[in-house]
Amino acid sequence: MADAVTFFTKNLIECPVCGYQFRREELMTGGGRLNAGKLTYELRRLYIPTQKWGKVNPLLYPVTVCPNCLYSTLKEDFGKYLDDNIISQIDRYREIRGNYAIQIVDKVDFEKPRDLKHGLLSYILAISTYSFLSKKLSPSFKKAVCALRAAWLTEDLKSEEGNKPEYNQMQLVFYKKSLEFYSLFLEKQAKGEESIDGIKFFGPDLDKDFGFDGVLYIYAVLRYKLSYLEEDPRKRLEIIDESKRYIAKFVGIGKKSIDKPVDVLEMGRELYEKMSEEEEKLKKELEEFSVSFDSQQ
Repeated sequence: MADAVTFFTKNLIECPVCGYQFRREELMTGGGRLNAGKLTYELRRLYIPTQKWGKVNPLLYPVTVCPNCLYSTLKEDFGKYLDDNIISQIDRYREIRGNYAIQIVDKVDFEKPRDLKHGLLSYILAISTYSFLSKKLSPSFKKAVCALRAAWLTEDLKSEEGNKPEYNQMQLVFYKKSLEFYSLFLEKQAKGEESIDGIKFFGPDLDKDFGFDGVLYIYAVLRYKLSYLEEDPRKRLEIIDESKRYIAKFVGIGKKSIDKPVDVLEMGRELYEKMSEEEEKLKKELEEFSVSFDSQQ
């Protein structure tokens, strides 16, 4: 056990949907298992492999999955706010969850140590489950975070197995779904239809809680990241301009900020400068196009 990366809980967990009893896999802490590296623009913490433990990916374990019916949520939400109607709906879609699973992994077995594909699958299953759950759990937000982490794990799969076209397509889908869910959450939160009270940890990764400011920041980052899909350069400029405002607020552009670590501030300001450079390039291209168009008239 001392040389293990994970362990299975001693106490059995009972699935509230199908009644199956199982043990949850947990990541062991300490012993230098996690060697923190840099923070990405998406607030993901990267970890450096060590000689003793190799690659350790904590993102594989936050979702609790029933091995029998594949009902899945983040650990803190498992079994919460379920009534007979919700349980019936979740149970009715058991076969669909199974179909999701076999498209990702050859053998669906959540009673053995997870690999990257099972970690990825756990988030896909959680997104499906949260579609049925109470608004008290802020399901739109939970789906947004799960989709974002699924995109990150797909990036890890690309690194491990090669830059396969299907992984590129899958990752784009997860990023688009994450943006869709973040947008929906912000809309529902503004209308009072979904509260932040159901959120105990905003993440988006596991090592630091960036709070509601972090939600707005990630929303801006995803809008900017996917702005290349917008063919109209004027609309792309609008997206970049709005995203810059959120980024500026998050990292405190133009003022001192003492509530965020130095690496976060530096990362955010680098991103802000990158966005400004692209904004200026787009403006110049539009001006040149306008001059060229006028000269042809």
